Order: sequence, then structure tokens, then C-alpha cells
Amino acid sequence: PCETPCTGGVYRIYANEKAMAGYRTGRFPNGSIVADELLERRASGASAVDGPRRGVGVMVKDGRTYRDTGGWGFEIFGDADTATLDANGKASCYGCHKSRADRDMIFSEAPAAASK
Repeated sequence: PCETPCTGGVYRIYANEKAMAGYRTGRFPNGSIVADELLERRASGASAVDGPRRGVGVMVKDGRTYRDTGGWGFEIFGDADTATLDANGKASCYGCHKSRADRDMIFSEAPAAASK
């Protein structure tokens, strides 16, 4: 179900304070916001560099508003910073993320230094 822009490339993950608490405990409180910026990966000699942005995925935790999708709202913003997901796309996000129910549907993990 997951296709571009979900896979491949370089991710930068951003989280508000509530989401950071969720990274520490494994349970994200209402009001948590996690955004992932997906960049293309470009070869540069023997290493790689960030390429153009492919999209920004955003998850917002609100158990009342998004109860049908495990308490999370999903959206993807494309090149023009315009929301791109329709109802089927949001259902697809949920379909993939529910496989991580043990981590409140979050795939990313905070680095050890950020967890303290």
C-alpha cells in the first residue's frame, strides 16, 4: 500500500514536545505532532547528499477526531506544500501504520540523546 513518497530517500523527523514524550514512553498523548520530510538521495562522489524534497508527511494525534484511524490523522504535503491525501490515501497510511500498534503507530524512533 505504501508508495512514493513513503519509501526510499533521506528522512528528517520533526516532533513537538508532546510527541517527544511519546518517543520516550512509546505512547503518544493527544496533541502530539510528528512530521517527516522525505528528501531524494543523490550520489556525490563516494558519498551521498540530500536532493530535492519529495514530500512532508504529518501525523496528528487526536483520539476523538481520528478514532477510526487509531487516534491519528494523516496528511502528506507535496512539492507545492499542498495537502495531497484523499480519504483512500489516509486509509492507506493507517493500513500501514497500524502494523506498529506496539509503538502507537509510529515507525521512527528518537535518538538516545533526545530520549533523555
